[in-house]
Amino acid sequence: MRTALFAAFALCACATARVNSDGQKIRRSDPVPAAVEAAVPHAVVVYVEATCDHLEDAVGHGGGFWVTPRIVVTAGHAMEVRQRMFPDFAIVEPDGRCTDGQYADWNDQIDVLFVLARKSHEGHLTLDARLPAKGETAYQLSYESRDERSGLVELSRRRLTIEPLADSTVYFSAKPIPREGDSGSPLVDAGGGVLGMTIAIGSFKDDLEKPRVGVYLSSLAISYLLSQCGPCEEE
Repeated sequence: MRTALFAAFALCACATARVNSDGQKIRRSDPVPAAVEAAVPHAVVVYVEATCDHLEDAVGHGGGFWVTPRIVVTAGHAMEVRQRMFPDFAIVEPDGRCTDGQYADWNDQIDVLFVLARKSHEGHLTLDARLPAKGETAYQLSYESRDERSGLVELSRRRLTIEPLADSTVYFSAKPIPREGDSGSPLVDAGGGVLGMTIAIGSFKDDLEKPRVGVYLSSLAISYLLSQCGPCEEE
């Protein structure tokens, strides 16, 4: 009986869910191709109204990724930029390295925010200039947690299936759906190219009984907005 009880308690202990500082369950990663794993160092978590020396002052965070060695793209709503004029940013990479950043440009209609980093990052992700195909496999690189001692950021690699949106050439959908805090996270294909950026969870207006889907902004739109970003040329 003692052995049986010990085994039961041990199983319960192993099943305890890990949670992050936001109280969210830390999700497990799915197996990914080597090219997707190679893309992970170019994904980041972005903190707003904070500097690298004072991350504890951050009022919000979201995902993001390097589109040039000096420019990070993220979702504006995740940074709450509607309420602030030219806020400071702290860009934290998976290995814990932190770079201060400043506001570069924000398209409020499409909700794309570009942050200009004070220092260059080695390399960046490539924006895939195409709309993903129905049924295509993609991988979302999402923030899970940050260790305050080491600064290391844990990112999950989540496998998704693409489903185009019939009435849009800018957005597409995918399942399973993201969660709060995933906004700004890159969605990459099996070759490591960026298909789009995580934006929201959406419902179908013409059929509210359909399951909700993840909504992603295509790289085509991000690439166009980057080309129109004057301050981004400073990089």
